[in-house]
Amino acid sequence: MRRPRPRNSTLAAHASGVLVALTLAAPAPAAIIPEVSDTSAGALPLESLPAKASALIERPGDQDWYSIFGRPDDQVITVFARVLQGGTCSSSQSLRVALFNPEGRWMRSARAGGGDAATLPVPANPSRYTLDVTAPDPACAGLEYEVTFVPTERPPPDGAASRCLVARDKRIVAQRRLRVLQRRRAMLSPGAQSRYSHYVSEAQRALSPARRSESKICA
Repeated sequence: MRRPRPRNSTLAAHASGVLVALTLAAPAPAAIIPEVSDTSAGALPLESLPAKASALIERPGDQDWYSIFGRPDDQVITVFARVLQGGTCSSSQSLRVALFNPEGRWMRSARAGGGDAATLPVPANPSRYTLDVTAPDPACAGLEYEVTFVPTERPPPDGAASRCLVARDKRIVAQRRLRVLQRRRAMLSPGAQSRYSHYVSEAQRALSPARRSESKICA
């Protein structure tokens, strides 16, 4: 005996198909980082964060610490932080990001509010820097934000003359960097001098191939 088909089965199947399609088409929600350290000692590396991750300024006075490694190569590292949900914050510039050197000394700060982003360039040194994300408003709570970093590649040269100019510029930059680091090292505290001695050694090693490359390309 043939089993009768329910009259609304076609409509139900169509509705199920639409629901599946909408589910597949909907963008995945941003992952919220469960907990970020309140101290610089436990700073969370930005390189370890998943794409589209966000975090919260959960309570008044909350601090979130991150870290980022500087790169002395052809990449320019920039950190971006933007507000997703303002929470109870009253200030239009409701998020503040401060960059600190490896010895914990403040270097620079930037602020962000709804619709804009805080932007901080990272020094091109082979060390790990820390970032303190806070809310200037002392009563702010429940603020959701996103913090990311972008390594920007410099465009490649397009021609023999351009390649020579780029090679020469790299040699000049490497030479200037070495001199700046040597002068800077002499003005710092003993703890920072040790770190800068490592920078000087790296800069000396980078200068030799830059000179060889210039000689080869510009010959």
